[in-house]
Amino acid sequence: MGNRTSNAAADWRHIANGWGIPSEGYCDQPFVVKTDDGAWLCIMTTGPGHEGAWGQHVISLRSTDWGKSWEAPVDIEPGD
Repeated sequence: MGNRTSNAAADWRHIANGWGIPSEGYCDQPFVVKTDDGAWLCIMTTGPGHEGAWGQHVISLRSTDWGKSWEAPVDIEPGD
């Protein structure tokens, strides 16, 4: 076996080197898939406050530049 060293600073897959996903403060269960056209689609629960707080809702976000920027969120299941 070869001698492998891990350099997290150079690895774009390392979470410390990634870009943030926009949320309203609280974010839970972000799930990202690559769509047929190559874009990234993220579905998550978000809302102001903390887990279980009023106003949480499920949204979708789309990125065409590997998560560097995201289109405006679209409500899938609006909060009350």
